[in-house]
Amino acid sequence: MIWTVTFNPSRDMTFVLDGRLEPGTIDVATSVYARSGGKGNNVARVVRALGDSVGAVGFYGGAIGDLVCRGLEEQGIVVLGEPVNGETRTCLTMVGRGGAEITEIREKGPPVRPPAADRLLRRLLERVTPGDWVTLSGSLPPELPPSVWADWVRALNPRTRGVFVDTSGDNLRAANSANPLAMVPNRDEWNASGLSVTGSVIVTEGAEGATWYPKPGVVRRLRPPRVAVNNTVGAGDAFLGGMVHGLNRGEGWEQALVWAVAVAAASVTSPGVADVDPVVARSLISQVVLE
Repeated sequence: MIWTVTFNPSRDMTFVLDGRLEPGTIDVATSVYARSGGKGNNVARVVRALGDSVGAVGFYGGAIGDLVCRGLEEQGIVVLGEPVNGETRTCLTMVGRGGAEITEIREKGPPVRPPAADRLLRRLLERVTPGDWVTLSGSLPPELPPSVWADWVRALNPRTRGVFVDTSGDNLRAANSANPLAMVPNRDEWNASGLSVTGSVIVTEGAEGATWYPKPGVVRRLRPPRVAVNNTVGAGDAFLGGMVHGLNRGEGWEQALVWAVAVAAASVTSPGVADVDPVVARSLISQVVLE
């Protein structure tokens, strides 16, 4: 089982426009995509599309929270949710000029107090087994301190096969102090963190692919295939979903990371956020280069 934790889930709305996104004008969307989002939920949707059993863990409130949970369950994803006051956030992505222009607007999300985080962690610890994987992704909602990341990594490390972290700033530094199996930030997040490589780090780099630091002093690069790009939002989540799926089916790190790059490349060909067609992903594997 793969468990994906989203501390700050959302309902993601993507509006695809015919032309450019022009400030101060009225635009008509040619397509609209609604998804149960937040980075961890994106990972969950990718993992499920690839055929694995997956549980989505997070905090949900109000009618939007119910809608997000229902959307996950309709895709065959187990939901382990902790109720909170307030309304789960909505995030908006506007895609213009054939995917070349993308604008994102994100709400902060409802406040979540530390006791709620402790309750959800205890519930997750009751469910995980030594054969499970856990991903922790995204931002924190208001009122949760960065130390939550370290608390969750320390608690889950000995109970699972591994914990993966994709976050930024103080959250990334806090998680790093607890020694997750691997950290998977993007290039800007990693450069801003001020951290050095002490364990496994995989840095996603958009159209440049990814750089893998399996241990201090060792650098491997993964070059992606060239594809027609429709929406790059969620590609890092697709990468993480592809990677943990590969490891879960028994692949070694090299093979799992090549598969992750192919999955991320497949996701950007779709206009939706982190939507992956496994057939497309499989067709791209041979074009990924591991240096």
